Amino acid sequence: MRSLFFASAFIFCELHAEALQAQGLSISALKEKYSHIKLFSASVTQEKTAPYLFKPLTSEILLRYENNTIEWQTLKPVKSLVVIDSKGLRIQNPGEKSGYAVPRDPRVDHLIEFFRNLFTLDFEKIEKDFVLNFEGLKLVAVPREKAHLFDMDRLEFFFDKNFMLQRLLIKAKDENMTMKFSNLVIKR
Repeated sequence: MRSLFFASAFIFCELHAEALQAQGLSISALKEKYSHIKLFSASVTQEKTAPYLFKPLTSEILLRYENNTIEWQTLKPVKSLVVIDSKGLRIQNPGEKSGYAVPRDPRVDHLIEFFRNLFTLDFEKIEKDFVLNFEGLKLVAVPREKAHLFDMDRLEFFFDKNFMLQRLLIKAKDENMTMKFSNLVIKR
């Protein structure tokens, strides 16, 4: 009886996935939904795991992109603000106006551009560095050249049936980071 249940569930999932694919779920549909974003904001729960951590490190974050500026505000465990804009990357503590500016060099500029493309879900630009593969409601991105992408092995974007980003998994050589999105607002 249990085998019949699992077989039925598997068949249902396969049929449901085929029906979703027929509704136009594809990389091009995601590109259409997320291209030319003017505003992207979300509450994020980030969990980082690594061999050097005693237990997973969980952070609560407010993420916002607007006017070509990314603000990554960590609320817990330690309050901080990272701003990525045309001036570069700055790290600020609560109450500071200027913060610490990360010195510019080609690697930092590439990292800034990568984060800007990642958090605005600019798939056209992400494709310059990654090979994209759509698997149901998951988009897998594998680096074309690992050397300049800070040892990332892959990115996995998980979407709901309305193409709203639910989760992002970043796998690297020595650590993994999962970001769960809620209160997502996207304006084009």
